Amino acid sequence: MEFEPRVFRRVVTGNNAEGRSGVLFDSATPNQTRRGTGSVFNEFWTFEEAPAIISGTADGSDRPVSVSPPDRGAHFRIVESPCENDMPDVDAQEAHASMTAFALTGVTEHRTDGPHWNMHRTATVDYGFVVDEDRVLVLEDSEVLLHKGDVVIQLGTWHSWSNRTDGNGSMAYVMIGGELPD
Repeated sequence: MEFEPRVFRRVVTGNNAEGRSGVLFDSATPNQTRRGTGSVFNEFWTFEEAPAIISGTADGSDRPVSVSPPDRGAHFRIVESPCENDMPDVDAQEAHASMTAFALTGVTEHRTDGPHWNMHRTATVDYGFVVDEDRVLVLEDSEVLLHKGDVVIQLGTWHSWSNRTDGNGSMAYVMIGGELPD
């Protein structure tokens, strides 16, 4: 049974033609995508390059969802994941196909021989914040239990996330394009 993702509110502010600040967008989650891996991506904003253009009225979420941000850009998303015990058995090949389908920008790699069925890495610096429910960060050589309010900074590492709680869990991410080591 699929879980029902939350509806988040997004408020984007900017400056009008006279230079006065105001609200550009105030709406429910603008870009929500259920992935084949069981999780839901809630995309809030993406920019192509840094420094980012911070003028105009273009909506930074009005674009196809990609696992990675643009190579020289960044995105902000909240990922919601069901408890793994509530998920149907996930086939590693199907997870790989899902990851590939969402790899529209940046570098995303997936592997099927890791300690978790969803081992992947992106060419990014990721700032991850645990919004609710504990999360287990699965690395190649260890696991790290993270609690609500904890922050993890990932530098292009092979990893996966596991929700071993009884509820649906959410994490917020700022992902910034980078380069993987040789």
